[in-house]
Amino acid sequence: MAPALEKAAFALGQGQVSPVVVTPRDASFSVRGDESGQTQEPAEVRGQIEQTLLETEQQAREDKWFEQLKRKSYVRQFSF
Repeated sequence: MAPALEKAAFALGQGQVSPVVVTPRDASFSVRGDESGQTQEPAEVRGQIEQTLLETEQQAREDKWFEQLKRKSYVRQFSF
């Protein structure tokens, strides 16, 4: 980890976001979240997981369908 990014990351308090840190290779920022994570039983979150997967699959199918429509269509732009 770049020293500047490491310094910014470890200076954060809980839930804080660092400013953008620019290094020669890239630009980054860091987020420090709540360190006290919690786990849930699979049965408790099954519905949420199924809903997320369903929405993801639906979006992927819509995107694929839209791309097929765009390939088959001719669109002409008019300047006003």
